[in-house]
Amino acid sequence: DSRESDTQSNTEVDMELPMRPRLREFNVTRFNEEFVQLKEIGKGVHGCVFKCLNRMNGCLYAIKRTIKPVRSSLEERIIRNEIYAHGILDHQNIVRNYSCWTEEGFVFIQNEYCNGGSLED
Repeated sequence: DSRESDTQSNTEVDMELPMRPRLREFNVTRFNEEFVQLKEIGKGVHGCVFKCLNRMNGCLYAIKRTIKPVRSSLEERIIRNEIYAHGILDHQNIVRNYSCWTEEGFVFIQNEYCNGGSLED
């Protein structure tokens, strides 16, 4: 009977549960927990940019990190303006911003990774 075979197939299906995030261990940062740093792809006066692999989705991102912890309101305002500008711009020729966060005073900005080289090339 077809109802019996439907019931059997439903019970025999192995359901794959989604990966549960690990609990954060002491001194484990979001950057180190969520990303594998592959290489440095740029460096400026205020920050370094790293090519990173997201451990969960396997996607590549360019993650910018401030060189020094943010200590003044002026530095904080400059960074906030950059993050705001990325957030409101949506154009095919502008790098997309996905996320930003701070860890121990350092600011991290997760951007789209563009594999076509740099403007200097």
